[in-house]
Amino acid sequence: MATEATRETADGSDKRLSIRRLVFRIVGYIAFAVGLVGLALPVLPTTIFWIIAAGCFAQSSPEMYRRILAWPGIGRTVDDFITHGIIRRKGKIFAIAGMAAATALVALSPMAKVATVIALVGIAIGATYVLTRPESLPPTAAARAQDGDVA
Repeated sequence: MATEATRETADGSDKRLSIRRLVFRIVGYIAFAVGLVGLALPVLPTTIFWIIAAGCFAQSSPEMYRRILAWPGIGRTVDDFITHGIIRRKGKIFAIAGMAAATALVALSPMAKVATVIALVGIAIGATYVLTRPESLPPTAAARAQDGDVA
């Protein structure tokens, strides 16, 4: 059973892509595309999908990883979360507002009781996670970040 895919590069040499890297790249592009759609559809979050995409691209495509981090308006948010686990207050407000809207839709929808409970528990877990993330670096880490000394 083959565990690696091979492709020819421009200079004729073989470049081996492990199946793992290939899967990360595919998932990264799918998550990126869904996040891109979220730029146009306010009900679909962009940031979480681009965090997923950036995590996948960090394992498979450094160029795409850098492109996401350089994207105006969202790159900093993605980098803050990946590098430091930070969700800034504005992001928390938007995330919780979206979860509140989802809660209302789930509660008012004609789903089976068990499905409603599962969805509401999932939303509650997500909200708890978002609310417990730091909003900024601790002062000592922020000073090191300004000096460029962050690991």
